[in-house]
Amino acid sequence: MTGYSKTLLVAASFVVLAGCGSLNKVQSNMDQMLYNMGHMANSTARMANTAERMEAKSDGLMNNLGKKGTTVERAVQNYSQAILDNERGMIKALQGIRQELSQLQQQKGPVGPKTESYERLKADPVLQARLNELEARLAAIESKIETKNNKKAPQQ
Repeated sequence: MTGYSKTLLVAASFVVLAGCGSLNKVQSNMDQMLYNMGHMANSTARMANTAERMEAKSDGLMNNLGKKGTTVERAVQNYSQAILDNERGMIKALQGIRQELSQLQQQKGPVGPKTESYERLKADPVLQARLNELEARLAAIESKIETKNNKKAPQQ
């Protein structure tokens, strides 16, 4: 072997050794990238699972909110209907009292001024008792209306 071939052989050996060292470094870098990609895939899967759970929870909350809205709507309708029914009852009671007073006045017959017919009604004990009962019912209804109006006044 000549000096030139020895030098060439040593240079080629260095190139091969340098290439192997470089391959080891590339292999190490590839292993590190693969490891990091595995972590990224795992993190992405966890985020997808979390997003699915959050979507399920939000769907449940929306359904629950819809049910509560329906319940509140029914409660408001029931309350409004109860108030209307109560008012209708009071109106019917007042109409009944008015009708009974009208009947009592017709029983006594027509007279001049109202005060005179009222005085005649007071003179008859049966009619007087009935008149007292009607006045008591009227007073009770008036107190209910006043109580209701007093409760409504501060809220306005």
